[in-house]
Amino acid sequence: MKKVIEIAAVDITIYKFVLPLMKELKKSGFDLHVAAQDVGYSKSIKKEGFIVHNINMPRNLSPIANLKALFGLISLFKKEKPDIIHTHTPIASILTRLAAKITGVPKVIYTIHGLYMKFPFTQIEKFMCKYCTDIIFTVNQEDKDYLLEHKIKTADKIININSVGVDIEVFNTARINQDKKNSLRKDLKIQDKPLIGFVGRMIKEKGVLELIEAFIQVRERIPCQLLLVGSAELGERDEETLKTIKQYICDNKLEKDIIMPGHREDIPELLSIMDIFVLPSYREGMPVSLLEAMAMELPVVATDIRGSREEVDETCGILVPKGDIESLVKALEYLLQNPREAKEKGVNGRKKVADLFTIEESVKKQISSFKD
Repeated sequence: MKKVIEIAAVDITIYKFVLPLMKELKKSGFDLHVAAQDVGYSKSIKKEGFIVHNINMPRNLSPIANLKALFGLISLFKKEKPDIIHTHTPIASILTRLAAKITGVPKVIYTIHGLYMKFPFTQIEKFMCKYCTDIIFTVNQEDKDYLLEHKIKTADKIININSVGVDIEVFNTARINQDKKNSLRKDLKIQDKPLIGFVGRMIKEKGVLELIEAFIQVRERIPCQLLLVGSAELGERDEETLKTIKQYICDNKLEKDIIMPGHREDIPELLSIMDIFVLPSYREGMPVSLLEAMAMELPVVATDIRGSREEVDETCGILVPKGDIESLVKALEYLLQNPREAKEKGVNGRKKVADLFTIEESVKKQISSFKD
């Protein structure tokens, strides 16, 4: 029985994005372990029948913290003797591949959830991909093209899995009845007006501040509300953004129009009460939140960046330039003023997800690399 260790900086990454693959590997006879920092999801992973090793993983290039994590990984690999390492998230993956090289792990697979183009990380990443990685999974085509263009690996060693996929049975408007929607709207104090929504981490690079600025302008002409779902918890580096947002809302007396319920697990239900979904990020890999919204038949507005532009076209949403508040305002107003077209875009979005971005398709593209 081959042993696989799935590794990420924090356990939420494994729980949210890797469990379907792990379940399929387990069915195929693999022994699955997880190594990540426990931020509240390890217990749920264990309930699924997997062994979890808690390792404190830094999310920056702090020398002492990185060395501690590296030695922890070396110790783990020597003890468990994995046949395959599958690693996720940037810093954790650098340390994991170094530890795998030192301990002689036979096979290393790395999923790039969006290339991070920033010095010196890009240079380190290129080196690690070229010399310390056997198979690379990308979640979008642009990342694969970049790796091929820079001769990091040959085409047979780079597989575009086209996102980690969405469960279109869970993200399905048909399973959420009107009573549930009404109850949720009442609990959140949603009024009888169009609801613009966002789901994600409350950090600057998600474009949340630009979204709020755009919403304020839209609200002056079209009555609407904004639902911001998420938090800056779980060790995020930019908790100041969340404080800035809350202070801005308070200073401008926007509490009734901008609703912030924090971190939630009932995402399909929350999406079901929205009229438009917005993801104005500065950078992404292949944003799952956007696909989940599309699966829930929402028209979407997203920035024209890597990943998002592979998901969104004119049939299902509107792309706007990164950081361009004026374009964001125009896109939101257009969808609010053209509800019939917005509805058509939502229907088209679900069809696109069902055709191209399901969990089943994503897992199918990955599984053979473990069996070979």
